Amino acid sequence: QATKRFDLWKLPEILVVHLKRFSNSRMLRDKIDTFVDFPIEGLDLEKMVGEREVSGV
Repeated sequence: QATKRFDLWKLPEILVVHLKRFSNSRMLRDKIDTFVDFPIEGLDLEKMVGEREVSGV
């Protein structure tokens, strides 16, 4: 199973998040019915912002 990771180094003024709505397994494609709840106001993502790693290349 694969996962996708997206790192933020700086928060944008507007952040748009697209959630995966379908699950693919073998020949089947099922809709994911999991409810996702998060605050619209007061959402603080500062603790999720990572440090940019400096490459030695």
